[in-house]
Parts: sequence; structure tokens; C-alpha cells
Amino acid sequence: MSGDGWKTTKLRLAGLALLALLAIDAVVSIHNGMKPCASGCQGHTMHTTHALHDFLVGNGTAMDPPAFLVGLFILGLLVNLRRDRWGLLGVVLVGLFAGFQPFGEFSEPLVHRVFSSAHFDFGIALPITLYLLAAAAVFVTAVWELVVRVRNSGRLPISA
Repeated sequence: MSGDGWKTTKLRLAGLALLALLAIDAVVSIHNGMKPCASGCQGHTMHTTHALHDFLVGNGTAMDPPAFLVGLFILGLLVNLRRDRWGLLGVVLVGLFAGFQPFGEFSEPLVHRVFSSAHFDFGIALPITLYLLAAAAVFVTAVWELVVRVRNSGRLPISA
């Protein structure tokens, strides 16, 4: 493949930024023992020493999806490197991941508690905000690249 085949696109850059923020959020969650409230935690974060285990094989952390979904996102970014029709699969994986992340994030009571005026915590609010903005940027660029690929029979033109 020529050098043009590996040209960085906006989706790849936004995806790498989101991946970096996922890593930061995972470290913050695991360091603070923030377990997800999948089973309900009555509006407060359940602290646990098993946050790393929850991230790797459970439901994720209070600020991150499980490692399995992060792995699918990374796989989507790697498949997106292809300019042929297979790259379209990567666009769909990355777009679905970024599109559903805000719903998962807002389902956590931690987000509502951190952003309330009574419990505002800048140290946790900042990474969550940056993560949500990056997820929105990835979703928008994934939709844009999807439209470009569909208009070009599933391929990404060299100029994109």
C-alpha cells in the first residue's frame, strides 16, 4: 500500500483523542475505586477495590465502558485504516461506539451528582466533559466519513 493509503483522517484523529480520554477516565475510575451502578447504587458511587476487575471483565467503571467495548472501538479504528470497503465496517463500529457512549455515561448517577451545584467536583467533571465532547466529535466525523464512503461505493477517496 502506498503512503497515501495511510493518510490520517479526521475520524482517526478524533478516535485517538477519544481513546486517550478513555484511558484517562479509566485510570481516574480505577484509582478512586468507582464501580458502575449497573445494579443500582441509589445515587452514589459504589467504591470497591475491584474496580480494575470490573473494567476488565465486568460492566466497566463509573466513567468508562468495559474493556471489551473499548477493544471493539480499537478494532474499529484499526479496520478504518483501510481505504477499501472493509474500512466502512470500521467507520460503523467507531460511530456506534461514539454514538452510544453519552447514553451510557448519563445513565450513571455519578455524572448527575458530579455536575450538581451541591456536589460539584472539578477533578472528575473535567474528564467526563472532555470525554463526552470527544465522543460527540467522533460521532459527527464518523457520520461524515460514512457519507463520503457511501457516495464513493464504500471506498475512502485519497483526497479525504
